[in-house]
Amino acid sequence: MSFLNPMHFLRRISKADDYDVKAQTIGKYLMEVGVLEWRLLATPLSLMAAASVWLARLILRNYKWVGTYPCRSNTI
Repeated sequence: MSFLNPMHFLRRISKADDYDVKAQTIGKYLMEVGVLEWRLLATPLSLMAAASVWLARLILRNYKWVGTYPCRSNTI
């Protein structure tokens, strides 16, 4: 058995995003910061991954949100 970490979900979303390296790098940073925040401990890891990619895309001014992201990250 293995533990699903947030990076697993980020990789799944990145696959749907055609591996946008900048968005993935910023998303990874945001997830690492989020994992250290004690108020986010109860947040599902898939939701943290989806939120970090969403915020990374906003930072990069890439506003197009693909409808398959939540399905890829198992958020729904």
